Amino acid sequence: MMFLGILGLLGFLVFILAAIVYAIKKNPRWKKCLGIAGICVIMFLVGALNDTTETDPEQVEAAETQAEEQAPEEPTPEEIAAAEELAKEQEEALAQKIDELIEVSEGVVVSITPKNDDWSIMYVTVSDAWYQSEEYEQERFAGIVVDTLQKITRGYGKEDGATVVSFYDTYDKEVATTKIMGGIKLK
Repeated sequence: MMFLGILGLLGFLVFILAAIVYAIKKNPRWKKCLGIAGICVIMFLVGALNDTTETDPEQVEAAETQAEEQAPEEPTPEEIAAAEELAKEQEEALAQKIDELIEVSEGVVVSITPKNDDWSIMYVTVSDAWYQSEEYEQERFAGIVVDTLQKITRGYGKEDGATVVSFYDTYDKEVATTKIMGGIKLK
């Protein structure tokens, strides 16, 4: 009977569409298509109302117990401790990568800090060596630092979207920042 219901539904859709097309073209066949669509509705109702698929109470009970067994369990204290240990190791590894980036900059980058532990917004403090470079060198350097910071923070799961990096000198004067559409804007 399920087949009869599906056939009735599909027939209804086809013949209603045909009736609309014939009515627009002013063809008298639209009345016949509308009548056949009505018969298809009756077929659908007969098929749907006489559906013999019933749920067996034993099957329902078995499905409920299976759902209860598959419910997520509370983490054990050992699992919580392991997760905390992993998070601590990742924090230490991230700090080490940031320190390596500062070291590789050969004194140009003094510090790199997130805003309120939000690694999608970072502050980079640069030394006075920043001012001894040409503008194109400053822009390239800032771009490399931003790209490297994005790779580092994404690698440790600290951010996955847009990153805003602002560069300040040691006197808290903003010297560069990332643009919304990418690139570096020197101040």
